[in-house]
Formats: sequence, structure tokens, C-alpha cells
Amino acid sequence: MAVAQKAPARRLKIRELLEGSEFVDLATLCRLLDSSESSVRRDLVALEADGLLKRVHGGALSRRTGKPQADFASHSRSQAQEKARIARLAASLIEDGQTVVLDGGSTVAAVARELVERTLRVVTNSLPIAEALKEARGVDVTLTGGFLDRQWGVMLGPV
Repeated sequence: MAVAQKAPARRLKIRELLEGSEFVDLATLCRLLDSSESSVRRDLVALEADGLLKRVHGGALSRRTGKPQADFASHSRSQAQEKARIARLAASLIEDGQTVVLDGGSTVAAVARELVERTLRVVTNSLPIAEALKEARGVDVTLTGGFLDRQWGVMLGPV
């Protein structure tokens, strides 16, 4: 009987974790839930059957059902002057020859646009950032793997 009572609590926690993240990997779920892989996998199967997530290799992707979020293009236009100021300041802190990791997001993409004349290495999970730097001769770009979030143009997951 104790197992039946634990499964709903685990599933609620998985749902909460996916509200704050697009992807949660299986190892993290097992650790956070203090549960075996087989228990967590059963929970993911049940939540997927309810349409609350999508199981993928290594974990689960969120299927948010709340109000639609704005996409990358909308966020890029929002507060553009402030983002440009932040981008200039952030780019000034990066030295030539460094390797920097640029996560997805419209403000971070503005930083990437400030780096096109620099000599450095950029590791990113963002297609818009890779696109912004593709013609930058002095910038070596490494794009991570993972699952494509089409709304934001970022790669998610353990890869």
C-alpha cells in the first residue's frame, strides 16, 4: 500500500519539476525523488499517458498546457534597447581567446551579436545564437546536441 501512496507524490513532483524546466533527465529524477529507475520510468509512462509530458531518451520533455508563451522573436523585440545595453556590457567582460558558454534567450543572443568581430570560442544550445555567429570568422561555434525546442530554438536534454 505504501508504494501506491508514493507514486502520486512522485508524479506531482515530476510535474512540478517540468513546470520550471523544459527537460528533466532520468538520473536527476531518480536522485531528487529518491526512487529507482523502474519506479520513475513507470511514473513517466503514466504521466505521458495523461498527456502531461513526452518521454524521450534519458528523461522527459514538458508539455506545458498553460497560456501560450511568447516565442523567441517576440522576446527579441521586447525591451530591445535595454537588451542592447546589457549585451554591450556583458561582451566587454569577455576577452579574446576565451571560451564562453551562451545559453538560449533573446538577451544572450544580443550578447552574441556583440561578439561577431571577436576571436573566441562559443559553446551554445541556441540556434539563433549559432545563426548570429555563423559568418563571424574569428568565432568558433560549438552547438550542443539534444532535443529541439521549436518555440525558443534551443537544444534541450542531457546531450
